Amino acid sequence: MIIALFLIIDLEYQVNYQDPMKQIAFITIIVSFLLSACASLNIQEIKSMNKTHFLDMELSAGQEHNELRIDVIRQVTETYVDGSTTYYQDVPYHILGLDLGNGLFYDMNGNLSFRLDFLLDFNPEEPFEINENIKPGNDANIFLYAYINDVMGMTRLPQRNSKVLYHKQYYADSIAFMKNDRFRYAISTSDTSLSYTFKNNKPLRICKMDKHNYYSFRRKKLREFRNIDNTLLLGKTFTIRLSDDKNTITINSPWREQYNKKPRLTIQKNEDSIFIYSKGYKGKKIEFTDYGMLVTGTNLKPTLYKKVIGSENFSTQNPGYE
Repeated sequence: MIIALFLIIDLEYQVNYQDPMKQIAFITIIVSFLLSACASLNIQEIKSMNKTHFLDMELSAGQEHNELRIDVIRQVTETYVDGSTTYYQDVPYHILGLDLGNGLFYDMNGNLSFRLDFLLDFNPEEPFEINENIKPGNDANIFLYAYINDVMGMTRLPQRNSKVLYHKQYYADSIAFMKNDRFRYAISTSDTSLSYTFKNNKPLRICKMDKHNYYSFRRKKLREFRNIDNTLLLGKTFTIRLSDDKNTITINSPWREQYNKKPRLTIQKNEDSIFIYSKGYKGKKIEFTDYGMLVTGTNLKPTLYKKVIGSENFSTQNPGYE
């Protein structure tokens, strides 16, 4: 690994980084990535950090169409072959969900994540450009996401042919999301509900019961979601708690709660980082730097996200930096 590190640094120095300050910055990021890719998070860093407060938890019907999320807990399906081989596959994101406060989003497929629009502070309903650089230094893993004029597109750089992910069509009581003039799904909103319609299937609805509580239903399947004094009860999936001092968010399953088992995950933060970790300090670190938002962690491909003001400011010869 060390040899590979110096080869990468030497290559980037020759090609991209004649500026000494950028050389130092790039080396720091690469070292951080390589050291954190497989190991547990830095236990001492977590234990000694100056924790900052989270906002109160909340429940509100939400939607996230761009799949720009940082997974906290991604549901998986298991497929057994010949009784001896197991294949695991991520459950797809769902458009519809609940905003939980602090950027957390719970979708109707049971996936829990941080919204990128919250973390990078942009409005997904207004024009934006975001670049995602997987394993910084590799020009083949840079993706540019751009939303303008009701069209969402993705470009894998250095190519310049954008792939349209969807475009919107507006109606009196709904918005249809289209791709290549083919209907994908529609979202309808009212004062008390949010509905998702896919082809000819019956709508999936999230409805408001009162100020703090919601329920969803589809095909007679009903799930309730409650907020009781900064404790979120998300059906049979998760129990999410904000500590009394507001420094810690814990995530557990209802059955683990029933048997007083320790939380599956803990989330804490300081002024420039968010830590998501399990009992063994395995998990993710989201770090806000001058060069973008770095996401590193256990068995995770290091990724750098950056809000781009305009595509003319983005350089494939200098990924993730201005």
